[in-house]
Amino acid sequence: MIGLTIFLTSVGVGISAFTIHYEKGYPCHFTNYLKAESIDHVDVLLREKLKSSDKNYRFVAQVERINQKACFGKVIVYLSKVDFKAPSIAIGTRLSINSMIYTSKPQMNPGSFDYWDYLQLKNIYGQVFANGQNTAIQKQPKQDVFYWADKIRQRAMTKLQQSGLNSEILQILAALTVGQQQEISPEIIRDYQSAGVVHILSVSGLHVGFIVLFLGFILKFLPKNQKTRWVKLIVILISLWGFALLAGLSASVVRSVTMYSFVAMAMHLKRQTNIFHTLLVSLLLILLAAPTLLFDVGLQLSYTALFFILWLQPLLNKWWAPNYKITRYFWQITTVSLAAQIGTLPLSLYYFHQFPGLFLLANLIVIPMIGLIMAVGVSIMIFAAIGWVPKTGIELISWLIQRLNGFIKFIAQADEYVFKNIPFNLWMTFAAYLFVILVVWALKKPIYNRVKWALVGVLALQITYTISTQNTRTKREWLVLHQRKATAIVNRFGTKMEVYYRETLPKNILESYQTSEFIKKVQYQKLGRQGRFKNSKILIADDLSDYSKKLNPDIIVLCNQPKVNLERLLVDMNPKLVIADGNNYPSSIKRWEQTCRQKKIPFHYTGKKGFFRLSDENYFLFAKI
Repeated sequence: MIGLTIFLTSVGVGISAFTIHYEKGYPCHFTNYLKAESIDHVDVLLREKLKSSDKNYRFVAQVERINQKACFGKVIVYLSKVDFKAPSIAIGTRLSINSMIYTSKPQMNPGSFDYWDYLQLKNIYGQVFANGQNTAIQKQPKQDVFYWADKIRQRAMTKLQQSGLNSEILQILAALTVGQQQEISPEIIRDYQSAGVVHILSVSGLHVGFIVLFLGFILKFLPKNQKTRWVKLIVILISLWGFALLAGLSASVVRSVTMYSFVAMAMHLKRQTNIFHTLLVSLLLILLAAPTLLFDVGLQLSYTALFFILWLQPLLNKWWAPNYKITRYFWQITTVSLAAQIGTLPLSLYYFHQFPGLFLLANLIVIPMIGLIMAVGVSIMIFAAIGWVPKTGIELISWLIQRLNGFIKFIAQADEYVFKNIPFNLWMTFAAYLFVILVVWALKKPIYNRVKWALVGVLALQITYTISTQNTRTKREWLVLHQRKATAIVNRFGTKMEVYYRETLPKNILESYQTSEFIKKVQYQKLGRQGRFKNSKILIADDLSDYSKKLNPDIIVLCNQPKVNLERLLVDMNPKLVIADGNNYPSSIKRWEQTCRQKKIPFHYTGKKGFFRLSDENYFLFAKI
């Protein structure tokens, strides 16, 4: 009865927390004030800076008013780099924008990253594009803690830049110390990913742990009594949360700081604490404040890595007991890296479909270097924020980060040790974790019953893989992809895929789809004039205009700006569906859409609705159109 009560209470609390934090459900959310395809007067407050694109600065902004009506909600604001300069745009800036708020964007191609779904998990429900013609910067920014934290951070960055610190070094330093990785080049991020150490660019438990050790070393001179213990606790808590604020209160930083705060309080009260309880309490508090973070990839990887370090690393550490201190140190780094990699491997394969083979070698060198960089880097950031940049510190941090980047680039060049395009679906992820947990459970105490269950885990993984591959062998799909100034149509038979293209081979946009769908063989062919899916006839209407009236197609695909009178074509052929891909002029799309609406024929434009899929699942619905 107690167990049932706890379960029902937990479910109720979870539902309540999600309902409270589901911003779109409130009547004063900005989405309730929008009209279809209308230009609105939007007042926004910039809250968080994101990674810039080639043409725009990107910010998460809080909507304050729409057409002078008070409301709330979050949007992404794109600020043109041509019209705005970085120093004038800071956290806390208020903007008045006359623009449409775009509230949806479909998945443009199969297997591609669903950016809109990702934004909704963060309670972001719109995108706004701002330029010099439709935007005015309000004079009075909102001067709250986020504003001053950004000011301090920008002051430190400006001082370091004026000191002559190389821009690439400064970008890495900002990422490692205050979690600002927006300006890091894609090439550097790729090198860190290939080396298996990209996690160090996101401030997390590793970085916060080094800060705690550094604070402990500094406060070591204080005498040991009741008053100084309180002083240490207050200093540590203020320092940790001040660091979290400067780092932008990202999910990984908040998680780490919350957990270490509980550990610090337990140590102050001289109570022994179960580290797993501390981990779960910190996770509970974070999810109560932001329930959708449960689906955040960074949070999932961070907590999984930390759990396996605490659970599996002691077992690995027992396998060998080195005699020398330096050997023990590097053996501990090895076991920590191995435990974290085993714990996060299924998630990494599911989300990224790759595995860095040299992760152990990379972490053996990188982790000690990160400790030194954090000690020197945080100190330099503090001095720079005050207004003084020590020359010796600049030279030292430059040397350390150059050595770090050089080593990571060397590891990343061994491309043959980076295993890419590994098929792995959600059910295989669950089966892999069941397998890993049961095997570790058996290794901790290798008795008959535990070994038996470990073998069950192996069998479950094999069955899941077999079912996943078997399902793909019978799957059939016909796809019209979205590409600008190019046409690509896919006909998929199980693990084989035929790609019909017009001008450009669409290899990059199909890579994720090919991996996630277990496709082994791909053939590329020039696009013809006709196609077929089951009993449905398909006409490819390209730039030519001679069409046989006897074809009577079920689907017409408009591509490459065809010279055709669509109204006459619809009368002659009476199709069930018209599709237009991205290789057409916007003016033609609007005209065709209006024509199809008048003839009451469904119209699908890939630039608006994303790729078109005709499969075994939806063929019956299509046949009834």
